[in-house]
Amino acid sequence: MANKNDDPAIGKTKTAIVSQVTGEAVAIITEIFAQKTPVDSNTRLEFRGPVKLDDKAFNHIEAVILPIIDQITQSLELSIQNFLISVSNIGATATMGKGIKISGFSTDLPIFMVMLSASLQTALRQDIIATGHIASLAGDVAPVLDIPLKIEAAVASGNITEFLFPEIEKDRSVTLLMPQDEFIKAKKSIYQNKGRIKLTTVENIHGAIKAFLPEESIVTAALIQGFFDAAPGFKDFSNPVNRSVMFLLEDNEKRFWNALSDFLQKDDAVKAKSIIRTFIDFHLGRKRYPQFFGEQLYRLTMSMPLLARRLDGLFPIVSVDQCIALSQYAKQTDHNDVQTLYKLTSPDEFEKKIDTKDEEGLSPTSDPDQEGQFLKKIFYELSDTSLTQKIGKSLDDARADYLIKNVIVKDASEFNQAITSFYIHMLRHTQSPEGHVSRDAAAADAIDRIEDSFRNAGGYEAALAEAKFGTKGGLRYIFDVMTDQEQLGRKRKYKEMILKEAIDPLDWETKVNLSAYIQKQYGRYLPDTFRTMEPEQLAHHLEEVILLLAERERDIDRWLRKH
Repeated sequence: MANKNDDPAIGKTKTAIVSQVTGEAVAIITEIFAQKTPVDSNTRLEFRGPVKLDDKAFNHIEAVILPIIDQITQSLELSIQNFLISVSNIGATATMGKGIKISGFSTDLPIFMVMLSASLQTALRQDIIATGHIASLAGDVAPVLDIPLKIEAAVASGNITEFLFPEIEKDRSVTLLMPQDEFIKAKKSIYQNKGRIKLTTVENIHGAIKAFLPEESIVTAALIQGFFDAAPGFKDFSNPVNRSVMFLLEDNEKRFWNALSDFLQKDDAVKAKSIIRTFIDFHLGRKRYPQFFGEQLYRLTMSMPLLARRLDGLFPIVSVDQCIALSQYAKQTDHNDVQTLYKLTSPDEFEKKIDTKDEEGLSPTSDPDQEGQFLKKIFYELSDTSLTQKIGKSLDDARADYLIKNVIVKDASEFNQAITSFYIHMLRHTQSPEGHVSRDAAAADAIDRIEDSFRNAGGYEAALAEAKFGTKGGLRYIFDVMTDQEQLGRKRKYKEMILKEAIDPLDWETKVNLSAYIQKQYGRYLPDTFRTMEPEQLAHHLEEVILLLAERERDIDRWLRKH
């Protein structure tokens, strides 16, 4: 299990500094900190603490690293920042009673990462260590000396899992400039430590950023700093700086859902609700409703394991106030999604089941009429009235709302596009865990629906012919048949769910008593196979028997009124 101190942190990272204070070269693990200072401060870059940089190293950071940070922040439409940087070296300074001066450029990469972290407010992984010289304004990273000592120090620390360093063989000139013995020692150390720590080589800052920044750190910063859905202002992605900007901008919507899913899977209700609140605040700040937010959040929550859904403090996962604030920016096309979002303000949305007990909490076996009341509730859930309200109405509304100008298509490509669009339209009008789907996935499902809908009339080819020639109404007829088939499928699934939730929780004695009651009251409606079974045998077939009775009762509404 990761140490709490290794959780991602803003403006903080580790590095290895090679010191000669003891008479021989020793790599010491240190921490580098960066924080923003007021924009009106006298200097853009200031170092404090027992560890100092020599003038050459300081000037390099000012001339190369700071401009790269500025370029990234400005590309994200953020203001440039001033920085206060400090390097701690508790062990060496406490032992020797003096500070250390850093010469050379091996701390370029970690210093760049803490400055970027402080500027964007993105948290860095704390189980990773880096060394490397940022050699150009384009963000290229060049090799440095003392790789073996730094790897050994990282391994010995016990809480570092990954060591990030520049590739030492990619550029032949490096191998020529580096002392031969240093090159050999570095290669040997890399080989010997491969199984002890993850060794990652990088060519530029883009690779370092990808390694240091967790996905949830990027998306949280993007939402808070405002670049969640920003677009790059350039088209040239050939240099590492621009690729780094693009990395920070791309897929933030996907990052949000992945991070939220990860928090939920880890039973972290606090972080899950925090990132949802941040997501909502971002869109409120832009006075807009996030498209498909309700259905995607509902689908994600519905997909959680049961124990995770019962996590203390998780529900309601969004507040009524948040829903009200967001809904004021919803367009007409968002109204169904808003209704779904409001469901998540309920503390027990996913605990709803058929009430198989009476008001006093009695089971079906505690009173002679309890079995009858129990069946009456199930029969109502399976009735046309209930199924029309819960399944059919939304699909009927979806069909009625879908206007088409041309009922004829010219070829299979147009036909596939038409049925895919209508299928997605149906999904958006139903409270379905399928929710927002990709168009490719929806196209495949839509074709499957056509095959099912026209199975007895020639399948897909027959439907395509109807859409091309319109003998029965063309696409209007196709969409009517798709709607009817979708209703049948959803009603069947709903019935199966109702029966399982009603029957599975019953204990064996209750199931046997219910079986005996069914045989006594409804035996004449049952096939001989079920009618002649002992109640103990029939108890194994309760779902099948109850569904059979419900389907054979043609006027269930009238039956319910009579009983």
